[in-house]
Amino acid sequence: MAPRRHQLSQPRKATKAGKKRRQKHKTALKKLLAETKETLQKKIEASDRQMNTTSAEILVLKRKLGEQRRAHEELVKKHETAETEAELMARLASVEHDDDDDGPKAAAAASKHKKRRDNKRFRFGQFNRLYRRRDRQQENDVQVRNSTSAPAIEVE
Repeated sequence: MAPRRHQLSQPRKATKAGKKRRQKHKTALKKLLAETKETLQKKIEASDRQMNTTSAEILVLKRKLGEQRRAHEELVKKHETAETEAELMARLASVEHDDDDDGPKAAAAASKHKKRRDNKRFRFGQFNRLYRRRDRQQENDVQVRNSTSAPAIEVE
C-alpha cells in the first residue's frame, strides 16, 4: 500500500474550518481531562476520609480493648487473692477442727477444689490431661470398689 500524497509532503495549510474543529476537539479534551481529574480527586478525598474514620475507629477499639484487658487482669488478681484467702480460712478451720473430720467426702471436696484451682492457674493442656486421666482412674477405682464391696440383695 503506497503512502498517500499528503503523508509524504508537508502538512496541509490549516483552513479556518479545520482550525475551529481542532479547537473544539482540544477544548472538549481539556474539559474531559478536568472532569476526570475532579472525579479522581473527589474519590481520593473520600477514600482518605474513610481511611481516617476507620483508623480513628481502630484506635478507639484498641483503647477499649486495653481497658478491658486491664479490668480483666484486676479481676483475675482479685479472684486469686480471694482463693488464697479462702484456702487460708479452710486451713485455719481444719487446724481448729482436727477432731471433726468429715471423712472421705471432705477430702474429696478439698482435692477437687485444689484441682480446679490448679486448672485455673495452669492452663496448658498436658497438666489438665494429667489431672483428667487421674480423675477418671480414681472414679473407676471407686466404682469398682463400690460394686464389689456392697452385698447384692435379692428380692424373691
